[in-house]
Amino acid sequence: MRVVKRLARHRLARGLAWLVQVALLAGMVAVAPAPAQAQETTAKLAVVLDFGNLATASPLAGDEAASALTLALVQRGFEVTPRAEVQDRLRQIGVRAPFEPDEVRLIRDDLDIRDIYSGAVVAVNEAIGAQSSVEVLLRLEAYDGETGDLINGAYGRGFEILASGDIADREAGRASAIERAINQALTTMDARQTMSAAVLSYSPPNRVLMNKGAKQGVSEGMEFNVFRTIADPENPNRTQTVKIGRVVVT
Repeated sequence: MRVVKRLARHRLARGLAWLVQVALLAGMVAVAPAPAQAQETTAKLAVVLDFGNLATASPLAGDEAASALTLALVQRGFEVTPRAEVQDRLRQIGVRAPFEPDEVRLIRDDLDIRDIYSGAVVAVNEAIGAQSSVEVLLRLEAYDGETGDLINGAYGRGFEILASGDIADREAGRASAIERAINQALTTMDARQTMSAAVLSYSPPNRVLMNKGAKQGVSEGMEFNVFRTIADPENPNRTQTVKIGRVVVT
């Protein structure tokens, strides 16, 4: 089946005439693996940025979500930069949530870490009565440090029945519900798989033909980042992957 994509940025068209292989975004970014030596030092490093908090009645919920995410990533085998160090560096470079792509790249360069996570607590609902409970809804986001793009994300919901309605029990219940929501969101994100493809041809002014289509799960409205592997300007014996544009499925 002939599947044609529309280019989102005209400057991409200038590069596709010689571009042979690309990596595409379909919920997650596909990036060419780094050389073995670099991979050994960066593959499992992660950083958790500040969480936004829309639940104004629970001012600590954002910090609790960031701490819960840090713990969940450690349990998944990541080495996570201590939050105190992250917050100190964010203050020094002058950025705060929500983060723009150029700010994400700045954070990545400053901390030398590829896997970057953030998010927001959307709501904390407490029901105090004969059977007290707390429910948390949050959004988890993963960013690609190379491009600064949001590459994965999911909502998570956590629910906890409280033993009583006192303050200490409500705080403990909220923390437990946040932990459940974080793990639910991570499980959803982990289930997504990377899709990659090759550009077969380019037709001016802004169309390309690729070797993946509907049979492989491509559908209208998907957006894909396009990457090119180039020589590292600081070390000609190594390569690096750079984003050169975006493709939109039509």
